[in-house]
Amino acid sequence: MHGLGNKLLCALWAGASVMFCPPSPPLVWQRLRDAKKHKLTLFMAVPTNYALLLREFDSRGGHGCPEMKLACDGAKQLRLMVSGSAALPAPLLHRWKAATVRTQYLAAACFYIGDNTATWNLCLC
Repeated sequence: MHGLGNKLLCALWAGASVMFCPPSPPLVWQRLRDAKKHKLTLFMAVPTNYALLLREFDSRGGHGCPEMKLACDGAKQLRLMVSGSAALPAPLLHRWKAATVRTQYLAAACFYIGDNTATWNLCLC
């Protein structure tokens, strides 16, 4: 539910465009590479997705691969990257920052109580 509410409905309510992507690390990296072209400003994923993206990054040679370098440069265009459901474990966060050189990162966990009430725990890293 929080994925639908936080990722989609809040963004649409605020007037944003939303670009969903199948769970395919190569395709996500391609979208990050083209972030400026598509005017992307925010990236939201759960920790598992970040781990899968880093696995793809490593398997393609990291910054030694020209396409991965372009993808990481594209990620720098984003104003914020969010880890939903849980914060990234510290080793994963450090690897992600080293790969993308992103320092603006938000971890958001949402716990629902009843139908309409939610409490938020936000952690800026």
